Amino acid sequence: KRVQVRGWISRWSLQKKSAFLDLRDGYGYLQCILDSRMVKSKDIPHLSREASIRLYGTLQNPPKGKKAIGCGLELMVDHWELIGGIPSGKTVDMVVGKEASEATL
Repeated sequence: KRVQVRGWISRWSLQKKSAFLDLRDGYGYLQCILDSRMVKSKDIPHLSREASIRLYGTLQNPPKGKKAIGCGLELMVDHWELIGGIPSGKTVDMVVGKEASEATL
């Protein structure tokens, strides 16, 4: 069954033919996999930690012998949209301010 999830990027890694990201929302974490078609998007350079993103895809069990974070499933992404990114060259601390509490995020 195809699902839609939204959240913030906790961690991500861009490879030549794929990208892996850990999505965080109010419930926990979900490991997401973007294939070669998904990493060709014009928005890939705008991905960063804490960027807001919407993902569509199919939930599945990880390969045998592997373990996924959070709920234990992986989302095989077939479409994604950047909702809001962090300005280029900035970090979350620079945008929010070091004096902000965790509640601000």
